[in-house]
Amino acid sequence: INSWLTDPLADEIDYGIDNHTLFSAASTQLELGWYALLCGYIATPLVTIQQQHYSSIESKKRGERWAIRLIHKCWNIIFQLWEHRNKALHETDEIHNNSGAELLSMAIIIEHALGPQQLNTVYRPYFRQQLQNILDSPIPNQLRWFLIIRSGRESTGTDITDDFTTDKSLRSWVGLPSRET
Repeated sequence: INSWLTDPLADEIDYGIDNHTLFSAASTQLELGWYALLCGYIATPLVTIQQQHYSSIESKKRGERWAIRLIHKCWNIIFQLWEHRNKALHETDEIHNNSGAELLSMAIIIEHALGPQQLNTVYRPYFRQQLQNILDSPIPNQLRWFLIIRSGRESTGTDITDDFTTDKSLRSWVGLPSRET
């Protein structure tokens, strides 16, 4: 940095490695690919060049140790990408969109239209809510409303056939127990 600050128009720094060797090492890594690099596959010529650099500056550092640290940094990048994706999926309503939010809305509309019919009177207050208010509420609130009403309806033996009676993953998503077939 000091040489650049004192003479920014000077030639590039000579690292003691000829361009052909560096190009060859980079080409080898490119043949392995970026995915391989992120997974921790580092071309041996790159490690060799790093060792040559350390030797040329009389450092006690080793090229292998450099490669290990580089692999850890690459793995950390992969982990952070994975973690970001999971947060975007699981800490937003996106997971609900992938799980069946549209089906849930339709099932709520049907349940609300059926009304409290054969349900115990304890369920009546849930039907006093305006349908649109239920549908406009956050997905977890919709899930709770539907779980309460559907559980009550199933406990009376009322036969409703929809995706929430037949699909195990949807039943699990809303919190309904599995059905015996």
